[in-house]
Amino acid sequence: MNNVPGKERKEWRELLTGQLEFKLDNFVLQMQIDQTRRAIDSSRMTLEEGVDKIHALCEKYSLAVYPDMQTIFKI
Repeated sequence: MNNVPGKERKEWRELLTGQLEFKLDNFVLQMQIDQTRRAIDSSRMTLEEGVDKIHALCEKYSLAVYPDMQTIFKI
């Protein structure tokens, strides 16, 4: 069961640039988003690499992050 929206959705980029701010239920997801934002801000990672990283995490743990996907993507 995969409830993770595709990487083309603008919300992924908005989440990693700080345009979207949420208090997420999944602590690991919140921590990875924060860490990825810092890596993007310091040019250690591109925005697209960040999207790939967070999307892969969400696909791997889709059941655990489903409530957060509902919050972020209004699904």
